[in-house]
Amino acid sequence: MATIPQMAWGQQDGATPGQFEEIIVTAQRRNESLERTPVAVSVLSASALSERGIVSESDLQSSVAGLTVRATQNSNQLNYAIRGQSIDAFSDSRPAVLPYFNEVPVSSEGSTAFFDLQSIQVLKGPQGTLFGRNATGGAVLITSAAPSNQFEGFVSGKLGNYDLRSIEGAINVPLVEDKILLRLSAFHQRRDGYQKDVFDGRDIGKIKRTAARFSLTLRPVEGLSNTTVYNYEDDGGTNTIPVLYGVYPVGFINAPIPANILFTPALDSLFGAGAWATYVAANPRVDPGGLFSYADVQKARGPFKVNTPVDPRHDFKSHILTNTTSLEIAEDTQLRNIFGYVDIHSQDILELDGTPFGIEESGATGRILDSWSVSDELQIVGKAFEKRLDYVAGVFYSKDKNDTLSDATFVGLEPLLPRARQHNDQRRRTESWAVYGHGTYDLSDMTGIGGLKVNAGLRYTHEKIEVSQLPTSVYYNFQLQFPEAQALLSRAFDKMSWQFGIQDQVNSGLLLYAVTRRSFRSGGFNGAAPPFPGDASVGGAAFRPEIATDLELGLKYQGSIGGMPTRFSLAAYNSWVKDVQRTVYVGIPQIGGGLAALTINIPKARIRGVELDGQIAPASWLTIGGSLTYTDAKFTDNESTLFGVTTRYGPFADTPKWAGSAFADIRMPVGADNEAILLHGDVYAQSKFYFSSLNDTINPGTALPGYAIANFRLAWEHVRGSGATISALLRNAFDRTYYTGGLPVGSVLTLNTALPAEPRTFQVEAKFEF
Repeated sequence: MATIPQMAWGQQDGATPGQFEEIIVTAQRRNESLERTPVAVSVLSASALSERGIVSESDLQSSVAGLTVRATQNSNQLNYAIRGQSIDAFSDSRPAVLPYFNEVPVSSEGSTAFFDLQSIQVLKGPQGTLFGRNATGGAVLITSAAPSNQFEGFVSGKLGNYDLRSIEGAINVPLVEDKILLRLSAFHQRRDGYQKDVFDGRDIGKIKRTAARFSLTLRPVEGLSNTTVYNYEDDGGTNTIPVLYGVYPVGFINAPIPANILFTPALDSLFGAGAWATYVAANPRVDPGGLFSYADVQKARGPFKVNTPVDPRHDFKSHILTNTTSLEIAEDTQLRNIFGYVDIHSQDILELDGTPFGIEESGATGRILDSWSVSDELQIVGKAFEKRLDYVAGVFYSKDKNDTLSDATFVGLEPLLPRARQHNDQRRRTESWAVYGHGTYDLSDMTGIGGLKVNAGLRYTHEKIEVSQLPTSVYYNFQLQFPEAQALLSRAFDKMSWQFGIQDQVNSGLLLYAVTRRSFRSGGFNGAAPPFPGDASVGGAAFRPEIATDLELGLKYQGSIGGMPTRFSLAAYNSWVKDVQRTVYVGIPQIGGGLAALTINIPKARIRGVELDGQIAPASWLTIGGSLTYTDAKFTDNESTLFGVTTRYGPFADTPKWAGSAFADIRMPVGADNEAILLHGDVYAQSKFYFSSLNDTINPGTALPGYAIANFRLAWEHVRGSGATISALLRNAFDRTYYTGGLPVGSVLTLNTALPAEPRTFQVEAKFEF
């Protein structure tokens, strides 16, 4: 489904009179019209990204129907959720919704800069037969602006509240016409945090982001093209932190770290009279009334005033190199090779309990991630059988290494008791290869039904995963203490993914389709668990693959209703998921009650829903539209055993039942040469959702209320016929306070935290295109 608030009216390029412009997508690894593609896909063009002020993952949610962008522990720990499929914080599983940059899989969970892009496409449902890696929820395809045969470019600057300063630019240079094309672009942003530490006045949540991109296209001979893109990003600043969202009553749950006793005046019952007073005197930040008193204080002052002893520093660096070669080997037949290299380093100091108490927080080194991956995909794309068959077939190979160090401290009761410290430090290696084929066959001549086609795809994947403990880990040489422990955990997975569908292009404007798919995400091992064989039911570190099967029915229409250009799409689906991968937070007895986030399997789930998206142009100067999604997700077999204890899961987390948006664009010409005034307004709303799948049992208190936000943009385009545009953007216009996610640690700490979204922000931009 499309979410592009643009239209082509009259004689504009790319459209017939009175129609919307055509949107080209690559959801089936070939260029085709959105309205003729039997896939639920949302698209944001470069101009739509600019108009809505989308500069990172967190900005996408209100513009893409059915997409949830979840922030869990901090503002830079993000992941996507589509149709109930997601990944929890600190999980060792692969993302259920996998991001790609120029068709290269990039599985980082960090926030990154969106700049100088051609488009973002969001594919919904299991993805297994067409893209580099398997995913059970969907894919987000990020495509950078390609070098062109024109000397052109732009530069823009932005200023806003919270001392926002941003500059972005690109220049496109055809070094040799149609042979050597170069594009350079860069992005730089600074912004103060919107959280304030009430104890020392620090800003928290500062953004310091710098990125640059080099793109070079070579066309030495006709039919041969090679494009290399190198993207570098360096982010700093601090993480926005979660705030205390709720504390359990004493005795409500048996947690390994009962913060509701240890960090209250009840401490005297454990250490003797005067113990609490001694602790308070030595820690001037803490609330003398204890944790329950602080919870009331935090609730009263709101989530943007916090009190944390942690300096939540954020450091992120990434190098992404992609190289795509296309060779025309025959008429309608193309050989393509897609190479990718991704190198990411991040370090974050984390506030895990959302309080000034030393319940749990990062140690000196925090959480460090070092990862690299290399991938290569060779494919053949073409037509056969007198052009009745469109096909793509290929092989894919990838290899990656991921080192994760987590340094955490617990129960900081100085001077009464020194805090405990836990080091988890592990290495995960993955090697994967796959062969696949996917084709669409035109049955029109055979059946006499014009526009009738069938499509089918099959993919075989082999993936080997190894996890080992590094020297600083609490589990290093663990087998000396526990003979059943293993220094290296290793397992290979062999799985088939498939897709079958039928589509009918009823007429030039209406497409009907039905498709069923199966895909998976690999199992693996929990690096933070004791390195025992077997899964969590027997105290082991392993978890099984997650397998998703779906059935989707849809229609897409582009044409005219009552003389008004109209575009809309409707998709209804039912998904069945086996061995759902979710994270649970537990105490580990083998290391003295230390804490761990463990990925486990919940036997079965069913997710069904409806997604509607559309827009209409009642007049040449007015476009209105919106989207509505309904998602009904539940576990149909919800019991899983962890260390011999069976637990029931529910409700389904990260999945609001209702979400929707509406927008209006008014574009008024005010002069020649495309000079116009544009007013854009949109509103996004969603119902409540839960940030824990254990809310009904051992981790209650994780429901986040629904909310609605509105955004507005006013722009003067092509000022006096020039290449200049001046605009103002207002986001969260009515300053609603809401939350984007949370960390469900009630089962281990007797409290939960939630992360607030951005308050009202505004910015003005001056952009010049040449």
